[in-house]
Amino acid sequence: MMDQEDTNQVPISQETVKKLAEMVRKLLNEKERNSKPEDPDVTTRAPLTQFPVYPELIEALPSIEGDFFGTPLTEKEWKEAIDSCHRSSSMNYHPPQLNDSASSVVKKVDADLHGIQIALAQATRLIDYYVHRIIQDNPQANSEDPHILFSNTMRVLLGDTAAKVTQKILENLNKGMELPGKPQQLIEPETKPLMDQEKLEALITSRNPEKRSIVRNPFRGRQQYGTKNSTGKKIAQAQTMEAATTPATVNNP
Repeated sequence: MMDQEDTNQVPISQETVKKLAEMVRKLLNEKERNSKPEDPDVTTRAPLTQFPVYPELIEALPSIEGDFFGTPLTEKEWKEAIDSCHRSSSMNYHPPQLNDSASSVVKKVDADLHGIQIALAQATRLIDYYVHRIIQDNPQANSEDPHILFSNTMRVLLGDTAAKVTQKILENLNKGMELPGKPQQLIEPETKPLMDQEKLEALITSRNPEKRSIVRNPFRGRQQYGTKNSTGKKIAQAQTMEAATTPATVNNP
């Protein structure tokens, strides 16, 4: 009896979600038409909006009121959630390994970041299996289905976070090993620097030997300056003494 009631409720829930999604889409389109600026050269940005948290939402999603950054699961809870869903045959759940030649300090930081990446990869199992069950129950479902669309969005966000961690690993390797040049970039930044980084580093390197030679002999110029002055003083003193000892010449008429 319970299974029959649940089966009858699923299509109603999906239909309700579709109607809500269509209503939101229409509202957004209407808002976009009304918010067009009079000046074609002026671009309007979407304002920051939020919705209130109401009792029904809290009841359906209790974690929405929790501390997102300070409420970790226990190891048992985590394993139960992950192991309840099968792995996907096309997914690689193991991030790239760090090079063996890396220093111990770099490896220590990498181990922590490596664990975060594994957790993100394992979390996709719940999403993949959820979409798998949707398709099994409704073979006509496609990427436009609200549930599948939401699942795909969440999976992309998890992948983006994992990629950002990979970038941090590359930067940690470059900095920890004091490698020349910039670390490898998974995505090139949209804003380019004023001067090419490699050219700038080459110029800085070419100036370093000159700076080191100046620092290595800080008193060379001062010593030469002192020798030159002392020699000049001795010559001036000799000329003064010679003039004092030489008798003046008297012209007789």
